[in-house]
Amino acid sequence: MKNILIPTDFSLAAWNATEFALRLFADTKCTFYFLNAYTPEIYSNRLMAGNTLTATKSCSAKKASEKGLAMLIDRIHKNYDNDLHNFKKIPTFSLLIEEVKEAVGKYSLDLIVMGSKGTGEDETRVMGRNTFRVLEHVHSCPVLVIPKDFKFKRLTNVALVSGENYFYKEAELYPLVEISKIFKSNVHIINIQKSADRLHSLQKLNLNTIGKALDQIPHYSHHIIQQDSLPCRLGEFVDQYDCQIVVVFSSNNEFMKNLRLNTVVDQSVFCVDVPILSLTSNEN
Repeated sequence: MKNILIPTDFSLAAWNATEFALRLFADTKCTFYFLNAYTPEIYSNRLMAGNTLTATKSCSAKKASEKGLAMLIDRIHKNYDNDLHNFKKIPTFSLLIEEVKEAVGKYSLDLIVMGSKGTGEDETRVMGRNTFRVLEHVHSCPVLVIPKDFKFKRLTNVALVSGENYFYKEAELYPLVEISKIFKSNVHIINIQKSADRLHSLQKLNLNTIGKALDQIPHYSHHIIQQDSLPCRLGEFVDQYDCQIVVVFSSNNEFMKNLRLNTVVDQSVFCVDVPILSLTSNEN
């Protein structure tokens, strides 16, 4: 049984992420938790004390959240009815990040799935604010980010971005191994190097660890020299090898840090087009 959290604001991007998750785990027994964190527009701590208008707004927002979640699950049953899947609603008057953090432990989550952007997000940004916040603050559970226009495809090729400054543990690679086994995917390991010199000892150890984890899975090692145009190089690689998902670690990865800071925009076209799976690391 897998426990999967899908935060939703009922946008098209959130529905697209939901469809992706339902199809990705179509043959896996899962409980999907749909979280809608709502906050009335005029809410503040001071106003909550005895303010009738705020209380009315809160009640209205709660009803809208509960109705939206019920309609979402009805839509799933009509379009993706699956005896292996159960659904739970989490309407909450709270901040999204705090609720996601609590849900990780409370529901023993295996994965968080999010759309890259919600309603009203700036189209010039790589990802929406809430997605960045989850990647920035939630480190105890893998996060899968689905671009708003990306439709599910069979995962024939997966790209794993391996940096120079972190020692991987085999257990941390389990989500990648599991997905790759389900779809019989090829895993392309991208070693990011600062120079064309031979791999240093840590990179060799990482390749050995990754090789053990992927022992039963076809995998190939590639090398990319880190440059200012690294996002473009990665984008070219993803296109060349027709990768349907890019796997990174949540920390100790310069590329992911750039995404969090939202500094990579125009160069990182592939981040808009291809899902990103951010794995947890034991150092978080």
